[in-house]
Amino acid sequence: MITFEDNELEIAIITYNRAGFIKEWLDYCYKDACDRNITLSIYDSSSNNETEQVLKNYNIYPNYEIKYNKLPCETILGYKPMVPLLNSEKKYVWVSGDSRCHNFSELDMNVFRWIKQDYDYILLLADKKQKNNEYSSNDLGKFIRDCFISSTCIGFSIYKTSMFAFLKNDKVLKNEYDIKFKNNYGFGWLGYFYSVFAKGKYKAITCHAQIIDIAPKKKKQVWAKRFYECWIDNLCQIIDNIPDDYEKKDQVPKIVWDGIGLYKDQFCYLARINGDLNKNSLARYETEGLLDRVTSHKKNIEFYALAPLFLVKIKYLVFKSLGRFKHLVSKMIKV
Repeated sequence: MITFEDNELEIAIITYNRAGFIKEWLDYCYKDACDRNITLSIYDSSSNNETEQVLKNYNIYPNYEIKYNKLPCETILGYKPMVPLLNSEKKYVWVSGDSRCHNFSELDMNVFRWIKQDYDYILLLADKKQKNNEYSSNDLGKFIRDCFISSTCIGFSIYKTSMFAFLKNDKVLKNEYDIKFKNNYGFGWLGYFYSVFAKGKYKAITCHAQIIDIAPKKKKQVWAKRFYECWIDNLCQIIDNIPDDYEKKDQVPKIVWDGIGLYKDQFCYLARINGDLNKNSLARYETEGLLDRVTSHKKNIEFYALAPLFLVKIKYLVFKSLGRFKHLVSKMIKV
């Protein structure tokens, strides 16, 4: 087991109106975190006090208080990770969501050991097939192209807080960054991070750890109403405003779209059903050249944006049925 000094590591959980998720996260992780002397904090922008009540009723160990921080309800998702990054007094902050956690024994082997080796940024990879790698400020282009997809996942990044220290002391620069990134709903914190990483001589490492989904059936995709807003508008805005030191950074949007498959049926359907993809939004993306920036696979997007809703539903049902059939055939072949 890897244990930490008092000022070494904080896991900061950001949450909104999901007190039940916080309770389950603590049930999974609280004891393991305490055993390793990891500070836990909650950054809560909920419109109610249910999360605070969960903490008041939770069986807290002596000397292992969970730090509760109430954020304004209107704090946008993309800026929330910056609050602990700018306010924590610990050497490292792992910014976590409330719907995923990990096996701490595996973290000891695959993740925590890199903190002990003084890396500035530790990233858990979303793609199990992607190999672990080391990066430095000397090759920023490769770093962002390899790591951007995984870095968009809240809960996959551990940051050394000293990287952000100058933002606390330079109000002019902080305001400049705020103008660029603070209102970016999808990825605001990444604008700050990739900008500060380019300013210093930092080193990063990627690694793997199995994810445990908390109450996946209860999880509501509230962000789906802004799905393509995040993955087109917000994505391009971040890439445009981070330093040009990131060589070939304009390749990143297409790397992201191809890597996740954001042009595929399940995502197009989600965007159409939730009102984020329609003829008006498609026309704007085409006019502004944004769709060409993110993908060359436009036919499926155009269909889901323009077709009558009943045809959209039929196409999606066919897609799901084919998926189930392929899964069944795959299982039969294995048997």
